[in-house]
Amino acid sequence: MMRQMKPAQMDDVVSEIGIYASLIGNQSSGQILHNSVDGHTIRSKPSTLNQGGVGSGGGTVDSALLFPAAEMLEAKSNGI
Repeated sequence: MMRQMKPAQMDDVVSEIGIYASLIGNQSSGQILHNSVDGHTIRSKPSTLNQGGVGSGGGTVDSALLFPAAEMLEAKSNGI
C-alpha cells in the first residue's frame, strides 16, 4: 500500500468496490427511461483492520489491475 509521505509497503489487503449507477423510470407504468452504470471506486485496507476508512488513514483509494488468470497462477507458483 502507498500512503502520502510514507514509504510503500507490501501488505495483505481487503478491497471493496462501489458501483455508481442511475435509474430513472415511471413506477406506475414500469417504463424505464434511463438505466446506466456511471463509474466505480475501489478502496483497500489492510486485512488486519476491522474498521478503517480512507479519511481516517486506515484505507487507501485503489484501482483495479486486470490480467489473465493464467498469469496470476504462474506468479503464485513462482512465489511472487
